[in-house]
Amino acid sequence: YLAPYARGHGLARMLVTRVEERAAALGHRVLNLDVRETQATAIALFEALGYVHWGTHPFYARVNGQTVSGRYYFKPLEPGRGRATGTLLDPTQ
Repeated sequence: YLAPYARGHGLARMLVTRVEERAAALGHRVLNLDVRETQATAIALFEALGYVHWGTHPFYARVNGQTVSGRYYFKPLEPGRGRATGTLLDPTQ
């Protein structure tokens, strides 16, 4: 979450990219995330960064008394290289 006054400056993209780089440098092969379907800006960011939508949970959360869906994503990483890759890797190898 970024406070409204901090939005629009590329901070979220920078934070996610740094997490990806650090995770890859530590040898992780994949990152997983989930987000409420109401978070359109976050969804757009994750998809622009190459996260793959793989599933939806119809009863993910309650927001203001309403049930909202959630979306699940993953992104393969290139372990040891300190960067994410657009190439799908088999995380079991």
